[in-house]
Amino acid sequence: MPVLIGKKKFLFVIFIFFFLTTYHFKKNYFLPILKVKTVNFIGSNNFEENIKGEIINFLLKKNIFNLEDKKLLKLFHKSKWVKIYKIKKKYPDHIDIIIKEHKPVAILQNSFFLINDDYVVTNKIYNKEYPNLIYIRGIFDREKFKKVFTNLKNSQIFNEITELHFLKLGRLDIYLKNKAHVKMGDYNIAKQVNILVEVLNKKKNLTNIDLRVEGIIIINEK
Repeated sequence: MPVLIGKKKFLFVIFIFFFLTTYHFKKNYFLPILKVKTVNFIGSNNFEENIKGEIINFLLKKNIFNLEDKKLLKLFHKSKWVKIYKIKKKYPDHIDIIIKEHKPVAILQNSFFLINDDYVVTNKIYNKEYPNLIYIRGIFDREKFKKVFTNLKNSQIFNEITELHFLKLGRLDIYLKNKAHVKMGDYNIAKQVNILVEVLNKKKNLTNIDLRVEGIIIINEK
């Protein structure tokens, strides 16, 4: 066993000597091996192609040991889809970038742009890849949409909603799959959602539900 350890130490010293002499005296030969030559994106379904191109151009020919993370982070922050990213280096010259994206949750009806789960309107146009998304009409305000959507998403009627129409004066109209039209008022949205759930559980054949005035419920049946 002592002989084996001695051999390991000897080989390690030889390796260090070779590495240092190669680096200092043959620098032009050694460094190109460290340059990034290929970049591959994994899990980037909606990631903007122009930003991908910027990242690839930035990384190519960079030293794989020193990728300037701050500059790279700024490029990723330009995307409306990237939630988390991870860089995996495959030596000597390949990089995999693993992307976790925000999910689409709604469609802005006037432009058909997708809205993601960060409640941001993206530049990705809706396609049949994402069925059953809710359509959004009217005045889009990120914070208002986030508040309304979060309350509805946590309710048992969420999957019955086809459209949200944001109106002036803080009002909101909701359209359901059974063609029912719900008129919401400009007061506590969580309270209104709870009332709406209770009403729909009791009455199945409603055409209109009016909650615009707090404390008053007006319904119309088929």
